[in-house]
Amino acid sequence: MQKCITLLFFIISLFSFSQKRQLNLAENSFNSLSYAKAIKHYQKYIKKSGDSIVLNKLAVSHYKLGNYNNAYQYFNLWELLDENDLSSFSAEELYLYASSALNSESADRYISLMNYFVKQHPTDSRASFYKRRSLLETYRSKFNTQYTLTPFELNSKYSDFGFYAQNDKSFFVSKRAKTKLDSWSGNYFSSLYNYNFNEDISKSRVVKFRLNGDGKSHRSTSALNSTGDQLYLTQSTQNAEGNSYLQIIRYSLDNKGKWSNPESLSINGNDYNTAHPSIDKSGSILYFSSDRPGGYGQSDIYRVDINADSSLEEPINLGPKINTASRESFPFIDDDDSLYFASDGHPSYGGLDIFGIAINDPSAMAINLGKPLNTEKDDFAYFSAEGKTYISSNREGGQGSDDIYKVKIENPIEFNCFGSISGLVINQQTGKPVANANVEVLDNMLQITVVETSDNGFYHIEELACGKQYTLRITEENHKVSTKQIDISRVYDHNEIATIALKPKLTVEGQLAAFIKGQEILYGFDKESYLAEGQKIIEKLAALLKQNSDKKIEIKSYTDTKGPENYNLWLSQQRSNYILNQLVQLGVSQSQLVSTGMGEFNPSRDCETPDCLYSKAEQRRTIFSLISEQKSEDLHRTVEITNPEPVRFAFESTGFMTLSEKQTINEIVSSMISDKTLKIKIIGHTDAIGPSQYNYELSRQRAEKIKKMIVKLGISENRIQIIPKGETQPLNNCANENCSIEQHRLNRRVEFEYY
Repeated sequence: MQKCITLLFFIISLFSFSQKRQLNLAENSFNSLSYAKAIKHYQKYIKKSGDSIVLNKLAVSHYKLGNYNNAYQYFNLWELLDENDLSSFSAEELYLYASSALNSESADRYISLMNYFVKQHPTDSRASFYKRRSLLETYRSKFNTQYTLTPFELNSKYSDFGFYAQNDKSFFVSKRAKTKLDSWSGNYFSSLYNYNFNEDISKSRVVKFRLNGDGKSHRSTSALNSTGDQLYLTQSTQNAEGNSYLQIIRYSLDNKGKWSNPESLSINGNDYNTAHPSIDKSGSILYFSSDRPGGYGQSDIYRVDINADSSLEEPINLGPKINTASRESFPFIDDDDSLYFASDGHPSYGGLDIFGIAINDPSAMAINLGKPLNTEKDDFAYFSAEGKTYISSNREGGQGSDDIYKVKIENPIEFNCFGSISGLVINQQTGKPVANANVEVLDNMLQITVVETSDNGFYHIEELACGKQYTLRITEENHKVSTKQIDISRVYDHNEIATIALKPKLTVEGQLAAFIKGQEILYGFDKESYLAEGQKIIEKLAALLKQNSDKKIEIKSYTDTKGPENYNLWLSQQRSNYILNQLVQLGVSQSQLVSTGMGEFNPSRDCETPDCLYSKAEQRRTIFSLISEQKSEDLHRTVEITNPEPVRFAFESTGFMTLSEKQTINEIVSSMISDKTLKIKIIGHTDAIGPSQYNYELSRQRAEKIKKMIVKLGISENRIQIIPKGETQPLNNCANENCSIEQHRLNRRVEFEYY
């Protein structure tokens, strides 16, 4: 009996020891980032012990390997344990739980988890970026960016990623060599391959890129310097404890075309990873990713200056506008200094997504490049040069675990952050627009730009840097100088709408009275039309009369005493009528004008001072006087708005027929800024030439073009309705192709209806 008890105790002890050993192996593998081994040991431990306390680490291990569906299931199981709820998750576990939910197409669960994450960890960088998500998606949607992805012809059934090319050299990473397995993923080690980039790819011969040094290691992403004689390569090494880390190794090309022995860079370490090099066009800055101490998260993006002697300065972390508490990796800097990188800390569609940012813009924010470039799986290793773009992804439908894709991009996203200002300049007393006012933009009192208001008082200024404060200074000869402070917020495509009211130097009524007092227009002998100098007076008078629509003036004209008196009376009336017609053509209501011919000038009758002595030339004159003192009952009355004139288009085109069409756009914007309740329908039409479906699409494109112009000038999209009509509503009976050119031209239009 004693022997049986001893044997049973030994068996139980042995079983307990086996469980503990599996747990230790799992924990050691997890801590050394050997996630494939960790999963194997955690699963054995759970199976033997029934203990589910390690489900969270099993979930994390699956997430690190990109097994997001498995990660979500294990996180979910861990949450459902009796002793667990969301409060038992660490910030990292909670964020990975949310991300794996999104990857598993559980969008509602992702939103609820992230809302909880933001509430529990409001200072976490990922919470801040999540709150900006809708803003950045709105900005990205304005570009209507289109991606067409095509699998790279040289993909294999193994992992292929990290395409890079320069001149005639091209490289990519592949695990097709079937070398030994790595401890991280349990897959084959990666090697660097190359082929001639300029050859027909169907005839290209892919070869393993041979370099001096240890071949029993990972060789991964690479970059050449600007002259092509130095290769920077991601390569794994082992430290004294036997743990593997990634380092960036440099190889130099000698004058015989041979690559040197490997050179470890000063930025490398023996207890952290340094990987994925990218070099700017000058060859003086190296970008890379690393999980070195002191970063913001699991891996960050850094830059380091390369000196003329190829030595490196101290690395600089790119900071919290790029780096989060999660993974940022695979940087690529293009020739326009736009930085692309992969991240699962910025709001993604699940797993790693590709983001872009204008690296030299201090106000820039990282933008998710959108679908279908990014998916619910891992999308990374963006590369673009000479109009050719490549990414890597483990998305569904690929040939291997990772695949390379060629990308065609239409309407690419712009990452530079520029704002704009639109608005109206009005008279403070009347609320009426002030035309031809100068609107200056000052930065620390230095003029950046200046524009002039339109006839409707409208102004629009573009390409102002975000995150800055500017001063607007508005000047107009009949108004006092006004200034206004404008903050362009740190928001992409920010459009500040500012209505600025100017104090008149005189009241508008006073301006009119002061202007016409003593004002005169002179004529040549026996001429009905005035001398050229009179045109400026007429234009100014027209502007004042339009601002004083309740005022009337009398136009009184004279002749000299030469010629018959009856003829001179007729000539003086013709002169007054001529000015009346000029003012009407400039927009003055004829009801404001009284035209009177005074005949010959009589000093005793027509002189304003006792000692006036006019020459014959000065007697040939027109003067003005107010004939009504009626005041406006409501200086801020509502003006009835009529529908704008149609915009005409060239044949089979979205281009305007004349430049005057743009004035129509400005008038629409001015009206809609003045009346915030006003909405507009943009109705597109075509002629009847060509297929009806084509014409329908063309009418939509015409309407969309005008909509974009109006939105760019500061009007919200939700105030604009697009209605394509195609060829269905001609203005004449020209519903077939047997019509004249002029008949067809009449139907190529866009009409507008306010509502």
